[in-house]
Amino acid sequence: MIRLRALFTGLAVSLCLCAAVPLQSGLAGGAPLGGGPMPVLPFVLAMLLYAASAAWARLRHTAPPLSGNEILVIWLLTALVSGVAWSGLTEHFLLLVTAPLRFVQEGLPWPDAIRPLLPRSWLQHDAAAVRDLYNGLRDGRAMSWSAVAAAIPWHVWLPLLTVWVAFILLCYATMICLISLFGRQWVDNERMNFPLLRVPQMMGDALDTGRMGQFLTDRYLWWGLAVPVTLHMMNGLHYVTPGVPQIDTLVLAGKFFPKYGLLSGFHKLRIFFIPAVIGFAFLTARQVSFSLWFFHLTGLLLLGVLYITGLQAPEAALGVTLGPDFSRPEEAQALGASVIFFCFLLWLARTHLRRALGAAIRPAAHAGGNAMHTAAGGEWMSPVTALRGALAGLVLMGLWCSWAGISPAGSLLLPLLFFLMLLVVSRLIAQGGLAGFSLAAAPTDGLTATSGSGILGGTGIAAAAVMQKLLFADMRESVMPVLVHGAKVTGTATEHAAVRPATARRRILAGMAAALVMAVCVSFFTMLLMAYRYGLRDLRLDFASRAVTATYENAWKLLELPAATSGWTTGFILLGMAVMAVLVLCFTRFYWWPLHPLGYLAAYSPALRTLWFSIMLGWLCNQLVLRYGGTRLYRRIQLLFAGLVAGDFIMAGVWAAVSAFTGNPYRVFPF
Repeated sequence: MIRLRALFTGLAVSLCLCAAVPLQSGLAGGAPLGGGPMPVLPFVLAMLLYAASAAWARLRHTAPPLSGNEILVIWLLTALVSGVAWSGLTEHFLLLVTAPLRFVQEGLPWPDAIRPLLPRSWLQHDAAAVRDLYNGLRDGRAMSWSAVAAAIPWHVWLPLLTVWVAFILLCYATMICLISLFGRQWVDNERMNFPLLRVPQMMGDALDTGRMGQFLTDRYLWWGLAVPVTLHMMNGLHYVTPGVPQIDTLVLAGKFFPKYGLLSGFHKLRIFFIPAVIGFAFLTARQVSFSLWFFHLTGLLLLGVLYITGLQAPEAALGVTLGPDFSRPEEAQALGASVIFFCFLLWLARTHLRRALGAAIRPAAHAGGNAMHTAAGGEWMSPVTALRGALAGLVLMGLWCSWAGISPAGSLLLPLLFFLMLLVVSRLIAQGGLAGFSLAAAPTDGLTATSGSGILGGTGIAAAAVMQKLLFADMRESVMPVLVHGAKVTGTATEHAAVRPATARRRILAGMAAALVMAVCVSFFTMLLMAYRYGLRDLRLDFASRAVTATYENAWKLLELPAATSGWTTGFILLGMAVMAVLVLCFTRFYWWPLHPLGYLAAYSPALRTLWFSIMLGWLCNQLVLRYGGTRLYRRIQLLFAGLVAGDFIMAGVWAAVSAFTGNPYRVFPF
């Protein structure tokens, strides 16, 4: 049973995070506390709650004040809001809605072209409000926070915020419905592995069974902890005081490969040693972890093969793109592969989805109707309710796109592609144990490459670019991967509930909904306070400002010179579809097949350039342990790799706290 104390604790901590994360990231500029599928601060808070609950139970000779499952729910709520509070939304929101007016003064050509194309309610048109937002109020730094709040021109901000908050919450609600619809299939039917959750689950099991003392004193755990603690203590001190010796964690291996020829794809190869990624890879299924690094290296080799055969695509063939890291046409393989893998997910869930659809259409006549009207496993609502909610969300998204000026075809395809990519990437992150991940190409790039920019409509390009940048460009910062882990948390919490599992599901759903609403509202309020007190120009928003400017500039370029169908990019999209189809066929037909389709999805991800070597080390350790020690040794030594994960996150939290006071942002994670 999930007690109300757990929900209120999670919401209270989430409220603090919504205010603290923007202040820490925007003002102090320290290492990031939130963002990603496994954010630092929620992980560290969960570890502290586990230890504190165990200590309380031991000292008071009573049951722990919070159970292991309840602490996992608290982690879920805090992880959801940590990304929204900064890098997942708030960091670039104010820039997006004010840049067209702000940059008119810079003499750039795109603001005058973009502003008339976007709905008036999307942008801030009050010149004085925008001026004070970027420069800060006069004597704003000397004013109290309450005085700054009173001086903000809310009459010009509230209408704009209302429109965007409604759109953002619509997208979040659609994500919740989609994950709930697939939750039973992934958690119960497929028994999917969740490597990123394994360490919190280990601590939760130890707490619930009264073995927390044994867990925390295990020598393998401490050996694992010693590696990242020593590593980051030395490197962090070196960052602050260069006289302290440094332990290199990066090797630029590209210098050992030629710039031209068969191995030219390895010319920029980098080798990172990241203890947490090694730990996650060890806890990941071997077939998945092997495929991740294997396909990444194979993709680099393909670049050299194309070069020596004369089939290498010219960089100019890519044209203007809206994806943040789309740099070569070969990377478009991920778009085609994602479509086929999504079809594979539908095929795996065909029985479940068919029953849900039948129960939604004819609840009395369908055999599975009763089961489909009741939530189970990793679901927050019944499959019928989730299906109806997801379809309603997609329809409303299509209407929103149409209202924004996107063509009918674009209004139909764009929401489908947005959520298709999110669902596929969320599955990849959760099953692959990827603490950091992003796709090079964006959904709009696939549409414009295969159909030309005209499919979005002459005025819809700008609207599509803004929506994509807001919630669908950076997959790493989306809340959807966290929701996938939330389905596992829900399934575990309700599986062990002696009574009223339905009540636990409703409480978790209500907690997530409240946390997301609170995150959006409180984070926007905090960001406005910071902007009007200090000025956006003096906040640490250089990267976000460049990204927003690039989004508008690329949209303007597509308006000035509409893109035709790209033969090279379309060809690689089709190649990605063909390769993924073969991989799926072999994966389902041959039990000995060593490659998992998920690895091909990540082959050209910018994140794999950083993670591949650590993933390979984790896979190799897993392979050796199971080969020569069996499952008995695996169960014993997995605590060593749990220590690698816990130590990295503990040191990330420690240095984030130090950087908040010293202003020296030493980053534990290079992604």
